[in-house]
Amino acid sequence: MTIPDPISDPLKGPASIRSTIADLCKTEFRLLRSEIAEKSGLIVNGLIAIAAGAVLALPATFMVLMSASAALAARGIADPLAHLIVGALTLCVAGALVWYGRRRLAPEQLALTRTVRQLKKDLELVKEAFQ
Repeated sequence: MTIPDPISDPLKGPASIRSTIADLCKTEFRLLRSEIAEKSGLIVNGLIAIAAGAVLALPATFMVLMSASAALAARGIADPLAHLIVGALTLCVAGALVWYGRRRLAPEQLALTRTVRQLKKDLELVKEAFQ
């Protein structure tokens, strides 16, 4: 996009520059909306993973209690050890899901980098036009 030179073409001076800047702003807002929609998808995925981890953490307690008798019957393992093994494995899976979800919600994942980069370029373009 070129900005007209008001000195070499006075008829395309300030009004044309304003129009160009207005078009530029519209384009930037479209980019902003697009990037926000993309980042909101990341937020949803992160929240789903966190919720899945939380849902798994709750039945982990019940799995430990219910599997104790099956573990004892099948392997002859003592009650405390059976509870510990089943509970630890389930909590590891739940922790991994929560960790995954938190990574998806990290600020660097949600930053509107393209919009910021483009706005900086546009600001430089506008500054050059008015110098």
